[in-house]
Amino acid sequence: MAAEFFARFFRAFPRLKVFLWQKAYDLLSKACADRDWTFMNYGYAAEAGMPALSPPDEPNRFCIHLYGHLAETVDLTGKKVLEIGSGRGGGADYINRCLNPAAVTGLDFSTYAVQFCRKHFHSAGLCFQLGCAEELPFADESFDVVFNVESSHCYEAMEPFLSEVKRVLSPGGYFLFADFRAADEIDDLRRELNHSGLVLIEETDITANVLAALDLDHESKILEIDRRIAAKIGLAADAPLSSARAGVHKFLVKWISEFTGVRDSAIYDQFKHRNSIYISCVLQSPR
Repeated sequence: MAAEFFARFFRAFPRLKVFLWQKAYDLLSKACADRDWTFMNYGYAAEAGMPALSPPDEPNRFCIHLYGHLAETVDLTGKKVLEIGSGRGGGADYINRCLNPAAVTGLDFSTYAVQFCRKHFHSAGLCFQLGCAEELPFADESFDVVFNVESSHCYEAMEPFLSEVKRVLSPGGYFLFADFRAADEIDDLRRELNHSGLVLIEETDITANVLAALDLDHESKILEIDRRIAAKIGLAADAPLSSARAGVHKFLVKWISEFTGVRDSAIYDQFKHRNSIYISCVLQSPR
């Protein structure tokens, strides 16, 4: 019920939705400065066909596989790539390291997220820029491929965003999109994509794949959340549950668990009961 209330509230006040999401991501970026937390998507699990990963990438397997799923139909070799909503930079960094583009630009609306990425990622060809998805600070036809992963649900409106994607894509360029909506909003999202001026090549309902990733990643997420928060507030492993610090720890674990979509969180249950639907799409700019 709470999730449905907030969904209706954000539909009525889209500008407030953007403001609150931005503040939430700023807060997370400021509070969690750890270099090894670089992905925030819910992940993607498949039986086969996903790229092999190096040992340093293994902890982020399912988050990376969402990018692999999107990129499997498009050869990025030598392409100029933009990721809109690059967050903590893990996706843009993975694309730049492993998919052979000419260059990758990550754009995000969180000042602190961009600062984090600029501090920690220094690969040749990779850069990060502050900006708004609905007013992209790039010239026309600047990119061959645009990624947008689990970010558009934070935007005030899809139409200006999609218009900007079309504007910055070169003729024949690709828009690789993945995100979720409430079940009663998914048809609106499809209409917006179909009316964007981009050609829809492929749409896939990946709700089951995302849910499987959340299940497979559940235990490791819980352990990592607990470890990080306990260390952050200086909670000893044997601290009594009645202590004030243990109470803070329990509250923070619950809050971060909801944000990351662990089993039995609100978003997990929405995917499980298909009250929210997650889709991926490949679209192409007209030649």
